[in-house]
Amino acid sequence: MRRAMIDAMLYWIKETNIDGYRCDVAWNVPVDFWEVAVKELKAVKSDLFMLAEAEEPLLQQTAFNMYYAWHLHHVMNEIAQGRADVDELRSAFHQMNQRFPSYAIPMYFTSNHDENSWAGTEFERMGEAARTFAALTYLLPGMPLIYNGQEVGFNRRLLFFEKDEIDWVDRLDFTAFYRDLNHLRKANPALYSQEKGGHLVEMINSVPQAVFSFSREVKGNKVVAIFNLSNKQQHIVFQNGYPELILEPWGYKIDVQ
Repeated sequence: MRRAMIDAMLYWIKETNIDGYRCDVAWNVPVDFWEVAVKELKAVKSDLFMLAEAEEPLLQQTAFNMYYAWHLHHVMNEIAQGRADVDELRSAFHQMNQRFPSYAIPMYFTSNHDENSWAGTEFERMGEAARTFAALTYLLPGMPLIYNGQEVGFNRRLLFFEKDEIDWVDRLDFTAFYRDLNHLRKANPALYSQEKGGHLVEMINSVPQAVFSFSREVKGNKVVAIFNLSNKQQHIVFQNGYPELILEPWGYKIDVQ
């Protein structure tokens, strides 16, 4: 069975030059299978990209390039719902940095196929903070996910096991929003993933439980990001001399320097 699975994966590389695989429920497959499989696959295509639908450090150490940042996703939901603050976000980052190797790429998301169908759309879970957290996923060290329909602000749960069509009319101006974020990320090396981009350096501010402020810099390119992750207006003063500012509820500022 293992031989047949590896041969099937090799087929798509050899016949179609596929860029990579997203492996469903990767955490529930023996690690030694992935070790053998990926070694064979990358012998044929060395830059093959492997995404694990899992949040398991061992998989990243042995076979995969990227993982689902599930814990951080749930923390974002809790902050949007007023059940946690920015300290919980900091704790989540600390855990990720402690558990995973530095080269492992976390994949950030405000929705995906499971979340949309079972837990609700990003608008159900995050309300007015949905756009804010989507922007944040583009600024953090890692890689953002756009789930099917998010690029037009699709605001309905999709049926999971049946054909269910998306209304592609963008009524909430999300297409331009994601297009601008894609351009921002590609135009600024500081925002590239892991070792190619800049380290996240937090900027100490006067309202740390409500505002997450940080910079990322590499090769002369610097991006400053300030996010009000609360439902109240915040007057923010910074210790490093950055100009003070006022952000509306769930407001944010991105400054390219």
